[in-house]
Formats: sequence, structure tokens, C-alpha cells
Amino acid sequence: MTFLFICYIISSVFYKFYVDINPEIKAMIFNIPVSSNTYAVDMPTECPICKIGIQPNPLCAKIYETENKHITRLGVFLKCPVCHHAYVIEYSRDSERYSNFEIMNYCEPNHFKEKTFDDLPHELSSNFKRIYNQSFEAETQGLYEIAGMGYRKALEFLIKDFLILEYPDDAESIKQMTLSNCISNKINNENIKVVASRCAWIGNDETHYYRKHEELSINDLKEFLNVTLYWISACISTKKALSIEKK
Repeated sequence: MTFLFICYIISSVFYKFYVDINPEIKAMIFNIPVSSNTYAVDMPTECPICKIGIQPNPLCAKIYETENKHITRLGVFLKCPVCHHAYVIEYSRDSERYSNFEIMNYCEPNHFKEKTFDDLPHELSSNFKRIYNQSFEAETQGLYEIAGMGYRKALEFLIKDFLILEYPDDAESIKQMTLSNCISNKINNENIKVVASRCAWIGNDETHYYRKHEELSINDLKEFLNVTLYWISACISTKKALSIEKK
């Protein structure tokens, strides 16, 4: 369904913005008339500043050339209806032969919002949370090559903190073990072992030259990392429950 958003007078020209919303993928497609042409672009449904799901208010749009006169960009200036801050998105074409701008180059400013980890057991140290959020901030800024390595490090700290909690007498040896050995030889919970091992495989791909699992991405790494945390939290809570005797 198409909705008329707003008309603004810019350089004596009325720009009309329309938006189509796909409820399945939660994506917005704005049809933006600029001069005599109309361009369809995918619009993020989350404000990059306040991180709240929104239908942004477009303010203006302009097409401009790069240093290469044959390559053009589309810049769209928007305002969040919740926090009322403005931000800009730049788009480019996959090929100048195509009319629409399919590629979103950047969305700025993009503020980082820390993940809180309400389910993180207090028995575990804060190392995991700190490393994860530093990696998350890198990912937010588009630094995907180093973000993946950070998530891999967060996994290692999570696993080793958990094992030290389980085997305090082996703390020094656990600190010196490889992550692979920790998962294979020290973790008894099968759910943790399965998910953590796969998470480690993807994490290793993020740190090495050769990628063994090309079909998997940083999103899969984060998914398995969060599931690993879930099973570790469940394991700690279950152990705590088993220590309670009926009265």
C-alpha cells in the first residue's frame, strides 16, 4: 500500500515522497521523485540515532555526481519522528544502466546502543559483555572485518569464564587451553558443545585468510554466540536449582 508522506518546497520544486511497507521483511521502499524521474530506494525501518522502529519523515533528496562524472549518487535527508534528529542516507547504483539506486552506501550519523545482556549470569565476569559490545560498536560503524574477530574473542572469554566457574581448581590450565580444546574436552553439556563449536568455526573464519564456511556470515556468528550464552545461563540456573533441597 502506498502512502503520501509529505511535500516540501525545496528550491521552488515540490518533492513528493511515497512509501510502501512490506510487513514480512519490515522494509520500506520510498519512491522519490527528483526532477523528472522517480527512484525507488530501500529505507531502514530503525532510526540510526535512537534505534527505535520508525517510518522516517523525508525532508529532501538530491542526485549528484562523484569525481567520476559517469557515476551518480542519491542523497536523502530524513528526520526521525521519535527523537526528532535528522540523518542522511547515500545510495548508489549497481550499474549506471539501471534507473534505481539499489545500494545503500551509508547512513549517518549512526549511534551505537550498547546491548544490555539482562540474562548474563552475575557469576560470569564482565569481560564477555565488554568485548561483545566493542565488537557490536565496530559492526555498527561498518567495520565488519574486525567486528567478526571481536565476536570470536567474546566467545572465548564466555567459554573460559564459564569453565573456570565450573572447575575453579583448573583455572590456570583453562586460561592456557585453546578454545577448541576447551569446548571439546571440558564442556559436558551437549547443547553448549554443539552450538559453541559451530560458533567457533565461524569465528575462526573471521580471523583467518582462508574462509572454510563461505555460506555463513557474521550474523550466524552472533546468532550462535547468543544461543551459547542462553545454554550457559540455563546450565548455571539449573545447577543452582539442583542445589535447593525440599523442606
